[in-house]
Amino acid sequence: MIDFLGGIQSTASALNAERIRMDVISQNIANANTTRCVNGQPYRRQQVMFETVLLQQQLPGSGPATQGVQVARIVADLPLLPRMH
Repeated sequence: MIDFLGGIQSTASALNAERIRMDVISQNIANANTTRCVNGQPYRRQQVMFETVLLQQQLPGSGPATQGVQVARIVADLPLLPRMH
């Protein structure tokens, strides 16, 4: 019999990771014209880093392990900022 549960779990983890990425993108768009954050520094675009994970079943004989996706971290983009003269 085909194991649909593993495919559903894998897809659900990817959709959750993409939802987080879309939230970060919306924050980047909302802050596109922000010149100074709470810390006094200019706003820097945020990027989401993904990683794959192996979802292993806890019960022996419960079928093969499935793969999923999760957010590893959210990092600030660090390009050189233009100087204002």
